[in-house]
Amino acid sequence: MPIMSPELTRQAYCELVVGFYGFIAPAEESLLRSGACGQTQVPFSGREKTSILVKDLENLEQPIPKVIPDDAAMNLSSPAKALGYLYVMEGSTLGGQFISRHLKKHLGLDAENGAAYFNGYGSQTSARWKEFCEALIASAASLNQDDAIVESARATFEGLQQWLFPNPEAQTANP
Repeated sequence: MPIMSPELTRQAYCELVVGFYGFIAPAEESLLRSGACGQTQVPFSGREKTSILVKDLENLEQPIPKVIPDDAAMNLSSPAKALGYLYVMEGSTLGGQFISRHLKKHLGLDAENGAAYFNGYGSQTSARWKEFCEALIASAASLNQDDAIVESARATFEGLQQWLFPNPEAQTANP
């Protein structure tokens, strides 16, 4: 069920949060292990999403799934790959602002009771996005690997889509 659907149920939302956790936790672990962000001008500290998703899962009274990092699926060992991944994750905080309002209206969820992930950085989201874009542009210029950054962003979008909705026919058949 699409997250912006007026028919979104709490259970469907919980399943989606579990899905985001399952994708993001190993990716962030890969980023931390590789140290790739340290080779860019984009600080990763303060941009982690795993702890926010854990908070949401706890507030939603959902078990925290055991996630085994899959380096083959999410290899973020280079600065260019890290930047592409972060572009997607940071960009999603903008759309999260709309989703956050929808979750409040339809499920009564907010940053304090299960929707912190979609709240992004709250009132600082736009400023943090601008800050990120400036650091991304500076990092991309110094790396001179624009194609690799774009490819990583594309792979992140596709990987997240596949992770959350592994059977697209089922999504189409049951809108």
